[in-house]
Amino acid sequence: MELNKIFASILLAGIIGMACALLAEALVVPQELEQNAYLVELEGTDVAAVVEEEEEIPSVLPLLASADPAAGEGLARACTTCHTFEAGGDNRVGPNNWNIVNAAMGHVEGFGYSSAMQERHDAGDTWTYEALNEFLLNPREYMPGTSMAYGGMPSAEDRANMIAWLRTLSDDPAPLPTDEEIAAATASDDAEEAPEAEGDTPSEDAPAEDSSAEEAPAEDGSVEEAPTEDTSAEDAPAEDAPVEEAPADDASSEDAPAEDTAAEDAPAEEAAAEEAPTEDATAETASAPEDEGPSVPSVLPLLADADVAAGEAFSRACVACHTFDQGGPNRVGPNNWGVVGAVVGHIEGFRYSRSMQALHDAGEIWTYEALDAYLLNPREYVPGTTMAYAGIRDIEDRANVIAWLRTLSDDPVPLPTAEEIEAVTSGGTSP
Repeated sequence: MELNKIFASILLAGIIGMACALLAEALVVPQELEQNAYLVELEGTDVAAVVEEEEEIPSVLPLLASADPAAGEGLARACTTCHTFEAGGDNRVGPNNWNIVNAAMGHVEGFGYSSAMQERHDAGDTWTYEALNEFLLNPREYMPGTSMAYGGMPSAEDRANMIAWLRTLSDDPAPLPTDEEIAAATASDDAEEAPEAEGDTPSEDAPAEDSSAEEAPAEDGSVEEAPTEDTSAEDAPAEDAPVEEAPADDASSEDAPAEDTAAEDAPAEEAAAEEAPTEDATAETASAPEDEGPSVPSVLPLLADADVAAGEAFSRACVACHTFDQGGPNRVGPNNWGVVGAVVGHIEGFRYSRSMQALHDAGEIWTYEALDAYLLNPREYVPGTTMAYAGIRDIEDRANVIAWLRTLSDDPVPLPTAEEIEAVTSGGTSP
């Protein structure tokens, strides 16, 4: 009799479990994302089209001797969402990129590389100048299957600057190319172009030149891989600074994830406006006590002469998490059209962090100075934000980004008056 009861109990439990599973399947319908939240596409630039037009990638070697490492370091700020670059630095979403030039692909022990990167490691491939060049141009075309979501860096000059800076990240920097190596590379380029001059059609399958860097998702042009985000030595997203929060790699107005090329948690990572689950750079003054830390110079005096084009370029890394066109969809972070002068957390239906929602409920506005404070340090300005972006340290870069964000409106907010500028400069700090 007891055995019958035990058997009946087991049978009843099985029936209940099956019924629950069927009910859950009927009630919960999974929804597919329309697009990858971490896909980094440079605004107004179709890298694949650029490569198709050029067909053959010019060698980067002739540009390295005159490249500007400082400009490369600036480009790499957005990559810091996913990478670190100092000796002995920690891995993030992507691996540490110290001493990447001429290192074996996938050289950081213990990092979980993609199978595509691991295969290149096993094959003994190294990050030569040309490999880095091709990888930074288009990571996914150079290494199909990489987990690096960065869209690529179309400018050969930018890639040369980036690679020149990556070369300095070593106790024993790799030698620059010799005249013989440059001559051989350029001769190869000339030979590839010759058939076109004669009217022959170049092969569409011609492989792109070596320009790789280890994968990393995000944000801007990094070298080694990371699931987002970035533009840095190893795959990372390129320039920018979103303002609202988003989870990755980049920089927008309100909470949004990070991605520009290089600093921590966001590029460097850098120019946008509303929030998304991995916070980036934005600026509405969200409760950062004035009595804590050094005073911050006001951004108002710089806005009239700010470079809007430079601000737009700086914000390219933010497109991994944000859109900036009117009526654009939300991504990991919210759309940032019309963010200047808008209420914090103004996108209806977007799920902001609690801290950002509290600012919205308090009626806080994305003023110029609020955006400046947020872009400088999102997590200090809005404690508890989900924006992972580390911030834009250079006040001129912040001014450029804010000046560009101002243009994203049918009725741009007026620039500060002389009286307003005088009021803040006489005090010396941003309110």
